[in-house]
Amino acid sequence: MDCTAHLYPRLPIELLDRTVDYLHDDPDTLWSCTSVSHVFLRSARCQLFHTLSIANDPSCAHGGYAPFLCFLERTPEICAYIHQVKFVRYPASDEQPLPVPELCLHILSEILSYLPRLHTLILSKDIHIVCHCQPRALPLPLHHQNDSESDFGSSQLKLKALSVDGVRVATSEHWNTFLSLFSAIHNFSVSDLCILHGPREGRSGSASITETGADVEALTKIGTKLVLKSMAFGFDHDKQVEMFGVLLSGSAAYLENLTLRFPAHPYSSVRPEDWRHLQLSSLEQLKALTFIETPPLPAKGEALDVFSGEANRTVCDAIKALLSLAPPSLERLHFRFRLRAFGTGSAGQLMDNFGWDELEEAARRCERVQRVVFELQGRPEGDAYLQCAIEGRVAVLCARGLLQIDFEK
Repeated sequence: MDCTAHLYPRLPIELLDRTVDYLHDDPDTLWSCTSVSHVFLRSARCQLFHTLSIANDPSCAHGGYAPFLCFLERTPEICAYIHQVKFVRYPASDEQPLPVPELCLHILSEILSYLPRLHTLILSKDIHIVCHCQPRALPLPLHHQNDSESDFGSSQLKLKALSVDGVRVATSEHWNTFLSLFSAIHNFSVSDLCILHGPREGRSGSASITETGADVEALTKIGTKLVLKSMAFGFDHDKQVEMFGVLLSGSAAYLENLTLRFPAHPYSSVRPEDWRHLQLSSLEQLKALTFIETPPLPAKGEALDVFSGEANRTVCDAIKALLSLAPPSLERLHFRFRLRAFGTGSAGQLMDNFGWDELEEAARRCERVQRVVFELQGRPEGDAYLQCAIEGRVAVLCARGLLQIDFEK
């Protein structure tokens, strides 16, 4: 029998946890608890390390997150306490601009291998997912040092929540690899995701990069239940529409914000009837729907006029087809066009091609609509005339106080 047991009476672990919980917003006191007594060590660590916000190290190669991996390697006793990790960008200033933070996939794979209880992963704005090195180029984690080799992607996790907000991915292959790190995702929130395909050969033969939407096929093939609350996507060809519809249908009960980007290309392969595959009418929780006209990347030897009538008609036809499918839950409609002054270029074409009748019908059918916003790129001498022309086409919306027109100078 331990003769010192009576000198150190043990409180129930639940009571210790409840007591230390009151210090959740006082990290200094929590750190003191870890040093005062081993009795409080576990409870204090639960509070200190449950949720971590990790900023990139600007002095590190590629401005990455390798120091966090080094921290996990040096303190394996901490890893089991980490349940939520958010990768953020180190705050920059006007006086000292910093490089874009890069999260290497191999570094991320090793980080995940140390976090068996991680249930929430958040990647915030401006993070660039890349793959700079081979797996064997990295220092092996402590628990892998006895292995013959480190298998990339072997540390698959089941996540309760994965949030990707404003993240850029180098290639579609890197995006597929990123998703393969997880065996299951119960809540997948995606916003403003862009895959940077490059290098590609432009008109002059030089390397160029273009931004497109997320890789829908990779999302639909992940084999998990995706719960999308916010999604942005750009369409290049008709095959993407049907796959994107499958993706949206799985989140019909959750999706609240949807942004669709349309390249102003006069020879789009997406026909107006193809848009029915999106099944917008089934999105019962959709509150905000945004349409954006984007410039296409010219193919080699091809010069495109993004202000041509055919290019603008292609975008407007797509919007008209989708407005007829708008769900009754909508509260906000947002349209963003790249225009010149009224009467020249695409401003006049917008007045002829846009589905003004379809817009008013959609606003009448969706009784919850509170705001219809047009964001236009114009010139000062044409703004007032163009605004009056739009207000005349949708007089019912103006009478209801729903219309808002903004001009980008």
